[in-house]
Amino acid sequence: MENTSREPLVVLNSTVLSNFAATGNLDLLRQLFGNTAATTQAVIQEYEEGVRLGYYAPVLLEWLVVVELTSEEQQDFVLLNRSLGAGEASCIVVAHRRGWRLATDDKQARRYAQTAQIPLSGTLGILTELVRANIITLQQADEVLQAMVSLGYRSPVNSISELISDAPMDSSLRSE
Repeated sequence: MENTSREPLVVLNSTVLSNFAATGNLDLLRQLFGNTAATTQAVIQEYEEGVRLGYYAPVLLEWLVVVELTSEEQQDFVLLNRSLGAGEASCIVVAHRRGWRLATDDKQARRYAQTAQIPLSGTLGILTELVRANIITLQQADEVLQAMVSLGYRSPVNSISELISDAPMDSSLRSE
């Protein structure tokens, strides 16, 4: 289903962005999400700090919508930022208030999102969706995963094949 309103459906946290950036695979996020992906200014600042420190090469993120927090979201952010980092807190607030999916690998942020019943995904879920959407092969997904692991990503699986089932693809993750 094409998102003709151009309103994002998923908000990407820096953990997911940095996993794909560090392996030179940010374009996979663009291919999967297109104009349905967003992030916050706090995440952009974290990403830019990673570039400045040499963790990954600078890449233009013009396909990624950077959302401003509303006044209500800002109030929620102040409270949540006491226990979570700025990127995590801002993404959770946006996902919760706007009914979007949250993409993060941060353990504490995932725990909070599950408690708040925020739709959730992460790096492994995205790699799985990339395979299901026929954007990359299972072998390519495993190569990306292994590259991430070699850079410090802690994966509970050795292969994306452990996550692939005959279940239908979650079409809310994909732009066409």
